[in-house]
This record gives sequence, C-alpha cells and structure tokens, in this order.
Amino acid sequence: METAPGGEIIGTVTTACVNEEHSEALIGITDDKGVARILRQPLSPDELADYRANKEAYFGKFLPVGCKITSRQELFDWFMETHKHLSRENLLRRLAAWPDFETLRLRRNDELLAAYCEGLVAAFNASGFKTDGVS
Repeated sequence: METAPGGEIIGTVTTACVNEEHSEALIGITDDKGVARILRQPLSPDELADYRANKEAYFGKFLPVGCKITSRQELFDWFMETHKHLSRENLLRRLAAWPDFETLRLRRNDELLAAYCEGLVAAFNASGFKTDGVS
C-alpha cells in the first residue's frame, strides 16, 4: 500500500460510520490499487456531540443512520443499501486488486455489488469490529 509522509494512506473514502459506544469513526478507504482498509479514528467529546446532532450528514454526504447493526447480515444489508448507487465502473475499480477479478468482472452489477459489500463486511470483521454476540 502506498503511504504519504507520516504513514498516511492515500486513497478514496468509500464508507464511514460512527461507533458511538467507543467514540470512534470507522472509515473505509480504497487505495489506487483497489486495496481496501478500515481505519479507526477516535472522536473527541465535541466531535461525538457534533455527530449526534447531525448523524445523517456528519460525513458531508447524506447517509441513512439510526439502526443498530447486530449481525454481519445486517451490516451487509446496510452496505448494500448505502452503496447501491455505485456505477459498474466504480465497482470494478474497487474490486480490481481482488484475486478473482477476472471472474468478477464478468458478473452482473448486482453480483459485483454483493461481492464488494461482502468484502467490506470481511474488512470490518478483520479490523476488530464486533456485533452483539457475533465474532
């Protein structure tokens, strides 16, 4: 993965959410090679208060909020809903580094979206994100 001075990741923010219980933002980033990572960003009390006052627009874009994710399936469903606007080209760009890309690129758009969202769930799980009773 390419990094800037100071170890910063250069990439595109693809999704974001706030874990209020842990006062942190979880930010999905995909670099120009298609490698996706989930970064954790601690939130100050003021940032958390700002988020609570502006949940749906906190990240500069309207994102539906208000539900508590309690399973990987619910997380997958949320990703599907919030990423359904992605074009085929954008999905292919985000999946370009995947080992089975040549097979994926032949799939329908809804299948590409499902594969991408499954990858996001796996990345959240690998980053330590836990849902109630699910590890």
